[in-house]
Amino acid sequence: MKRNAFTLIELLVVVAVISILASLLLPALQEAKLNSKRSACVSNLRQLGTAVLMYAYDNNGLMPPGNEWWDGHGSAFNQTTPGPGLRLTRPCLATLYYLNYVASKWAFYDPGFWANTPLGGPWLPERFAYPEGQPQGGWPDSGGNFVMGYMWQGGFNMICPWAWQYGNNPISLTEYTLNPCGTCCVAAQSPVAHKDVSRVRALFCLQWEDQQGTGSPFYAFYSHTHTLKKRGINAWSLDGHVEWIGADQLLFAGNGGAYYFWWVPKPPE
Repeated sequence: MKRNAFTLIELLVVVAVISILASLLLPALQEAKLNSKRSACVSNLRQLGTAVLMYAYDNNGLMPPGNEWWDGHGSAFNQTTPGPGLRLTRPCLATLYYLNYVASKWAFYDPGFWANTPLGGPWLPERFAYPEGQPQGGWPDSGGNFVMGYMWQGGFNMICPWAWQYGNNPISLTEYTLNPCGTCCVAAQSPVAHKDVSRVRALFCLQWEDQQGTGSPFYAFYSHTHTLKKRGINAWSLDGHVEWIGADQLLFAGNGGAYYFWWVPKPPE
């Protein structure tokens, strides 16, 4: 008699083979997805970097303003929701969009951003992931602040840099700022000439943690990974190039006691 159906054993073998193939292919597919996002991130950084340089050429060499959404000096926007009438009320890097140096808000957000907390969760990671959406993104966030998906360390208004920023915090095409007193003392700030603009990495992907005093990443906000294993970041330098910096080549920096920690490009030597 002619048989028209698979036996149970044959079906189990097929399922097993498919499962093995899937387990082999999944890491490769995940890696391909990460690489695609990394390439898109490079494109964003080049767009933003070109805009930074164009702004500087149009403003006597000065860098576009820095972002200070965390400093308690007031909101960056005139309202706390996106929509008609939204405008900037404080200087920040979003100036590049409103002065038409950058065409899309999405250029300010890293496609490879990843957080171990869900949208709407602690720290509201959606603010770093996209400009507008549900939940509300970072343009503006619910406090009227400008929050983007990259770290911009420069700005003509940079007056209180952390020591780990020195050299990567350009105030102009030719200088960065030192704060030798160790605190935010405006009178003591000192402009210093760049030695090598190819190593002034002023714009780069986020890589930071809120450890909540536990010594481990309680809340993690990384780039170009899908686990708590840090891989690295893309960084734009003042000479216009973008490079990949592996996690083992980043500088560990803290600026919030036992809570907030960053992994950033090393200062120029």
